[in-house]
Amino acid sequence: MWLTPGMTYLTGKIHLPILYSMETAITIDTEILNKAMQAAVGQTQRQLVEDALRLFVLQNKQGEARKYRGKLQWEGNLDELRTTKWSL
Repeated sequence: MWLTPGMTYLTGKIHLPILYSMETAITIDTEILNKAMQAAVGQTQRQLVEDALRLFVLQNKQGEARKYRGKLQWEGNLDELRTTKWSL
C-alpha cells in the first residue's frame, strides 16, 4: 500500500500522520516581497510564503462555504450565544 500526504499510518495504537514537504524555487516580485517582509516582522521568507499559502487555502475554503449563503435554515438565540461563557 502506498501512503500519500494526509493519510494515517497505523502502528498498534499509535497513529502517525504522513507528512511531506517539498523544496521548490520560485521567482517573486521583489517589491511585493519587501513590503510583505516589512509587514511580517521577524518572519523568514519561507515562513512568509507558507503563511500566505495557508491564508490562500483558508480563503478558498471560505469561498466554497459562500455557496450556501441564504440557503440554510438556522434556529437559535443569538443573544444567548453572545452572552454564553464558553470553556473547554
